[in-house]
Amino acid sequence: MLRSGFFIFPVHEPTLCRELIRDTQPSLVKVWASVTSEPQLRDWRALSPNTIFLLVDGDIGDSDTKHHLNDIPTLVRDHSAQWARWRDRGYGNLWMAYNEPPIWYGAEYRKRFTDYTARALEAAHGYGLNLCIFNFSVSWPWAVIDAENWWPEFSPAVTAMQPSGHGGAVPSGDYLGLHEYWGSRGPLDLAALPWLVGKHKLCPYNVPILISECGIDLAVEGKAHQGWAAAMEPGAYYQQLRQYHAMLDPRVKGTAIFLMDYEGREWETFDIRPLARDGLFKGEWDMADPMPVPARVRLPFDGTPSPKPVGFGMVTQWYGENAEYYSQFGVAGHNGVDFGIVTGTPLRAVAVGRVTRVQQLSDGYGWNAIVNHGWGQTIYAHLSRIDVTPQQDVAAGQVLGLSGNTGNSTGPHLHFGMRVYGQNVPAMNDWIDPAVMLGLKDAPEDDVDEATKTEIRNTVWNQMGIAYNPDAALAKFAKAKGLGAPKDGERRLVVNGKAYIVQPYDGGIAAVPEGKWDAVEAVSWN
Repeated sequence: MLRSGFFIFPVHEPTLCRELIRDTQPSLVKVWASVTSEPQLRDWRALSPNTIFLLVDGDIGDSDTKHHLNDIPTLVRDHSAQWARWRDRGYGNLWMAYNEPPIWYGAEYRKRFTDYTARALEAAHGYGLNLCIFNFSVSWPWAVIDAENWWPEFSPAVTAMQPSGHGGAVPSGDYLGLHEYWGSRGPLDLAALPWLVGKHKLCPYNVPILISECGIDLAVEGKAHQGWAAAMEPGAYYQQLRQYHAMLDPRVKGTAIFLMDYEGREWETFDIRPLARDGLFKGEWDMADPMPVPARVRLPFDGTPSPKPVGFGMVTQWYGENAEYYSQFGVAGHNGVDFGIVTGTPLRAVAVGRVTRVQQLSDGYGWNAIVNHGWGQTIYAHLSRIDVTPQQDVAAGQVLGLSGNTGNSTGPHLHFGMRVYGQNVPAMNDWIDPAVMLGLKDAPEDDVDEATKTEIRNTVWNQMGIAYNPDAALAKFAKAKGLGAPKDGERRLVVNGKAYIVQPYDGGIAAVPEGKWDAVEAVSWN
């Protein structure tokens, strides 16, 4: 289980901040450079060598320039040079880009923001720096099943991220930053999970993630910005923090609880110094995932699906079938399972959850309801009657409505779909095959299929910096020249304004001008 990290302003009690880092070995420490000295950072790094240190220049991160992004080339030039000046003073190589950019301004703004971010990454890499990009506010980006989804718009920036390397105790490389907050009901509240807290599970990109702010903010309940101290005692908040960290996606490499110490009194109720003084972060931390994905759920109706060609509950269309027909809807095939059942059959929630959406459409899914289970969502479509309302809690087996033939339907049936947070299937709008969890099919053998092997290889190559593909240009060249084993992954390096792809090996460096893969050369270490 990932250890907690902290957003630290060492203003009032720097000694307590130091002891917290020494005693807890945090996953991440996010610091404001203007209130943290270089000797402090050097000391903290020595105390906790495996901690990721994320530096913030407030004049950049919270600059008004993020609202209009005029003259992007000048912004990129000035920002990257400023980060490099901090680095040259001994502060470090990992810097936070814009903080909470207003991506809700619209598609044109998001396009400009993505362009800025991709250029900032390239410029930072030219200085030997890395960035934590995006740092999106708690409820953004918008990502709704079968509705608007902004994540694909940011792909050019994600592509420009530098893969993680392993040159020291802490992997180098860029990170994707997100902010996640919850209210007084905790991180397991189905009204907030995963849209406010757990938002990282909706991110489709396989890149390292930093939760660059997290904790309680009563603003998510529609109240004024106030932290945990306005809602509960330290011990209760500590338990919520443990719950949150137990449910994190493996892509998350660090968290920054907001806030340790503070500069302005407006953040006083967020300050976790009382928890630090009580030694809570030194106590038990590991716990089981409070929102595990179940191995099996009940069927959405009573009875047993008939194996006969015609019968109650027979599967009339499996997941992934009829790809050509469904391509008109932008998916790679049928994104659920259809059951042939007579109109008026009671339909039941397959697991405990909360109703998040009810629709009465004349096309598409027709009358339908979606239930959030914390670990994922299920949809019940083409109903003739709906008996639940949005934000209603439901028990496993509770009746949601009656089956029917509404919407785009060729006969009475139930369309059942399932989404599991973190199991992203973009080609299917992130709906997965529910057949195994419903008990309709056996789980696949433990043998890893070719698609999974490819994903593993790609992850190792792109994120872990280990060459696996003997036909890749640099790896093939290194093998032919006898350069030995790779010391790190491929990197993009800009020298005198020209981009190169380089990779270090035991016996030298393989280098090639970007895009000219037949012109690889060896650079000796001497």
